[in-house]
Amino acid sequence: MNGDNPERRLRAASTSARKKTDTLHESELAALKSASSADLAALRPKISDAAALDELFAAVEVATKNNEDLAQLKSRLETLGENVVKIAKEVAMLI
Repeated sequence: MNGDNPERRLRAASTSARKKTDTLHESELAALKSASSADLAALRPKISDAAALDELFAAVEVATKNNEDLAQLKSRLETLGENVVKIAKEVAMLI
């Protein structure tokens, strides 16, 4: 295979993007770890109704769970698609 292989380029781009994202997350995590209580309190929504805040947090948790489930489904479908392509190529070689 030569260096212009689309799969190789895609994997390289994916690896590069993952490294950039990991670096960004590491710096954000470090900033959060060094944040003071006052910094964190400033991030908290200014809602005087505790029940409304609890509802907001519950809604965010449900949305987060749904997003995570969708991401997992997407990943599984992508893996399935890759396997289907491999099988199709093998079948094509047998024909």
